[in-house]
Formats: sequence, structure tokens, C-alpha cells
Amino acid sequence: VINGDVFTVMSAYNSINGIPCSADHFLLTTLLRNRWGFRGYVTSDCDAVNNIFNTHHYVPTLPQAVALAMQAGCDLNCGKVMPRYLGAAVGEELVSEADISRAVMRLLTVRVLLGELDPPTRVPYANISFNVVDSPAHRSVALQAARESIVLLKNVNNFLPLQKSQLKTVAVIGPMAGQCHLGGYSGSPFVKISPYDGIAEALGVKIPDAAARKPRPKSGQPVVVFKPGCSELGPKDETMFAEAVDAAKNADVVIMVCGVGEKVDSEGQDRTDIKLTGVQHELIQACYQANPKTVLVISSNNTVAVNWEQEHLPAIVSAIFAGQAQGTAIADVLFGDYNPGGKTCCTWYKSVDQLPNFHDYDISNGRTYMYFDGRPLYPFGYGLSYTTFRIGDLQLDSKELSETKAVKISCTVENTGALAGAEVVQLYIAAPKSPVKRPIKELVGFQRVELQPGESRKITFTLLYTAQALWYWHESQRKFILQPGRLKLTIGNSSSDMALTADIQLRACSNAKLGGPETLDALAVPVAVS
Repeated sequence: VINGDVFTVMSAYNSINGIPCSADHFLLTTLLRNRWGFRGYVTSDCDAVNNIFNTHHYVPTLPQAVALAMQAGCDLNCGKVMPRYLGAAVGEELVSEADISRAVMRLLTVRVLLGELDPPTRVPYANISFNVVDSPAHRSVALQAARESIVLLKNVNNFLPLQKSQLKTVAVIGPMAGQCHLGGYSGSPFVKISPYDGIAEALGVKIPDAAARKPRPKSGQPVVVFKPGCSELGPKDETMFAEAVDAAKNADVVIMVCGVGEKVDSEGQDRTDIKLTGVQHELIQACYQANPKTVLVISSNNTVAVNWEQEHLPAIVSAIFAGQAQGTAIADVLFGDYNPGGKTCCTWYKSVDQLPNFHDYDISNGRTYMYFDGRPLYPFGYGLSYTTFRIGDLQLDSKELSETKAVKISCTVENTGALAGAEVVQLYIAAPKSPVKRPIKELVGFQRVELQPGESRKITFTLLYTAQALWYWHESQRKFILQPGRLKLTIGNSSSDMALTADIQLRACSNAKLGGPETLDALAVPVAVS
């Protein structure tokens, strides 16, 4: 909000400290506008104003819900409640003409700034040709984004990348192999490349009828056999299952593509477990028993617990929501045309048993890498490469962090392998002991570094006194405050693999009592870390 000077904020469905967000004057006015200097308009999440009444039961009537939202600072209602009940709220004198005028002014301001009331000739973006949509340049961006998002989770004895010249028959198996898996808000791209399509194309196999999945290899080219083996949800179809296992048995390598999609979880529909659905686990095990040269590609809505697969399969690749070019990107990784450098963006748990109750939204009760003290399947920030890296030579320009002195933290990253690749160097902190529970560690900076074999590079993080991870929320003061003391720094290539550690002293503000907390509001600088 501060650094980006955003002009629109959405108020959430949930409540904080018992107050629905869309009805919280402190959140939407005191904090957002008065403290953070927000100049734009607030819109509710869809039906969040309605929820003030019928879900949170915070007020007894819908006109009261509408009035409370508007007076709190919610200017626009995504939904039908405000248009239907604002008149009643006015009639009951719950809102004033000034309240409505303030909201209307904010909404019209952004429309004026966007040029909606100007002639098209005066609006630069109104003259952009539709030809930019699905242009070669944008397709290239989609492909590169897909490549960089792919995470190599396991690769025993350099099983990957696969050598095309050594393959005569490739079995592509799994319910997600034949679909370009997109999320609920992904839109409808003109190009949708499934994992199977990308793999077949990478091997030079032309697919004249993608729907029929009948490849026509040229003489001397590998044969790519596609057998889904099962559906995403099951139950087991003996014929489909047997065909897939037979294909695996007769292939040089098996590429399993499994996961869960919109049928399993989507907006308004939650998963009941984090395992693969249907008989996918059984299919993977059967194909592996038929052919141990099996790699698993996870194309999924979210993380999945693939414990058996992690223990037995030689290689696992994650391609979650890789977009329209996912098939090409997956093939590029599998066959070594692209060296993966992606990292997990959340913790992969082994089972729901490692998580608190589903309705417990307090992350400090063991959720996320910040508070989870168990051993996950894959930690936050984790990801392998086809090359190797060394992180060393830690240097600090100061052993103290104060409001007048940021700390520069430097290290050297070296590509110690034989291939060019990218490493993501991550800086974490553990804040001084405070009256409230603090994270075990918290990410405060990361840098992606691309290096040639043998190349090394020095990178520097600047830790500011205003880094949000240093501060915690004080309930009674209703402010972020800081606890001075020993601050632990760690640098590594995941949240669980730390190569470098150091301690510095986090100082109190000059106008604070020695050893006491200080408020973030006292500093005339924005919250930031670079």
C-alpha cells in the first residue's frame, strides 16, 4: 500500500479480533488511510458486506450492515446488498448524504484518473491494438514464466535430464497428462499445451489430432504412448489401469503426470485431504513396479502428500499452475533444454496430521515454515537444480541495526557444477524474544542468481530497521512495535538449508527507554526490505 501507492484495496470476508473486515473502521480508515496514506477506494470482497449480517451476525439487519461498511470506509460493494439496502439505510438515518458523497467521490476519482471520461484519443491505453493479445512476445513470456516456476523436488543419481537419443518408447501416464491444467481465474488462453503435447513435440512427434492422442512419429523417432490410467477422482477402471501399466512395462522411461484440479478443490470447495485423489497413488506404484525408470510430474491445484513417491521414485518435478505453455516448459525441464531453478512457495506437509484443526486460522499454531517445527515433505523455499552451488563468504558492514543505520549483508554464490543454472539465495531472520510468540524464522529477502559453470558472484541484502519481520502487533496499543535484542540472520537456499549464520544487535529507537519496545509509527519511513 505504501511503497506501491496502490489505489484500490479489497476488504476481506473474515473478521479480525471479532470485527468483520468490511465493517472495521480501524482497518479501513484509521490504519489504511490515516496511517498509511491510502488515497484510493475500498471495495468489499464479493458479498462480504452481506456477510456482516448473515454470516458474522455482527448486526441484526442488512441496512445496518450496509451503513456500518460505508462508515468504516468500504466505498463499493461487490454484490447486491448495498444497491438494495442503501436506500433503507438512508431512510433509517443510519448513513448521511456526506457518507455517500465521500464514497462516490472516491469512486469517480479513480475513473477520472483512468481516463474513462476523456476522449479515447487522450487515453494512451485505449489505442493499444488487440494484436498484442497472444502475440509472439507474450507467448514467450508465458513460456519463460512457466519454466522459472517449475521446481525440481527430487533427482537421484542425475536421473534427469532424460537423454532423447537413448529413448525409443516413452510412456506418458496419468490423469493430468492430457490436459493443460489452469486455475479458476486463469481465463481462456488461445494456446493450451498439455504435458503430453509438450513431451511429444519435444521428441519430434507430430500430433495431428490432439484430442485423439494418436501420435505419428517419423522414422527413427521415439514412440510416445499416452495412457491416462485413471481419472482424477476414480474409481478404478481395470481396463484403463492395465493399459497404463502395460505401457509402462514396455517403455524406456515412464513420465507420470498426476495431481488434483478444479473437480477436487476450487473457490468454495475445499479438499478433505492432501493426498492424490482417486487411485493415482496406486497407479504410480503399479507403473513403478513395472518400470523403475519412472519420473513423477505434479500438475496440481496445490501441494500434495507424495510420501511413497518421494521415498521410491528417482525423480519428481512440480509444475503447479504453470499456465498455457506448461507442456513445453515441462518437456524443456525433463529433457534438459532448461535447467530448473524454481523454489517451493509454501510448505509441503506429509499429511493433514501435521496441520492444526481445519478451522484454526492462527498460523502461529504450527502453520507455515514460520511456525511449523516438524519435518515437512518439502520445506518452503526448496528446489533442486541440474548443477550445484556454494554459498559462502558472509560479510556484514555492521553488527547493529538501528533507525539510523541499516545493515548490509553480503555473500558469494558460486556455481560448482558443470551446467549453467540459477540459485535463489534466501535471507531469514529470527527476531529477539518478545512478549508474544514470534516466528521461528521469517524470510526478509531473496535474490535469484544465474551463473555459468565455475562463475561466482557477490550479492548484497540491505536489512532496514523498518523491515516488517522485525515488528509485531501489540493488541492493546493497536500498533506494530519492536523488541530490541539479539537478531539472528541466516542465509541459505531454502528455509531448512542454511549455509551461513550471524547475530547482530537490534537497537531500540533513540527516544525509547533502553531495552523497551518502540512503535513503527514513530519512524517517518515506509516498511521495506531490499
